[in-house]
Amino acid sequence: ILRLLALAPGGLADAHTASALAGCSVSAARTTLDDFVTLGLLGREGAEDQYEVPGCLAGLLRALLEDRDRPAEIQLARARMLERTVRLLQSCRAVTDPEGSPSRRKLA
Repeated sequence: ILRLLALAPGGLADAHTASALAGCSVSAARTTLDDFVTLGLLGREGAEDQYEVPGCLAGLLRALLEDRDRPAEIQLARARMLERTVRLLQSCRAVTDPEGSPSRRKLA
């Protein structure tokens, strides 16, 4: 998960983003992220569930990612993160639609 966090926008991620990047459960991602915080490899940013890759590690993680992971694996991680972002945006849009609209019913 740590190398994949180099793909997170701005080096910021929550457990859901890490889960999407790694293709694991949210609870497993949260536990792993908390372990990284304990080890000093990640910091907490603002909200308790927001994690930050320290600037001093960002370049190293990106280099490790490109060196150790196959391009197809990196592309798959990006695709999972994009899919999560699109679903989140669709949910946000549905909340603003009138009650009873198709997108609002789909959300319920």
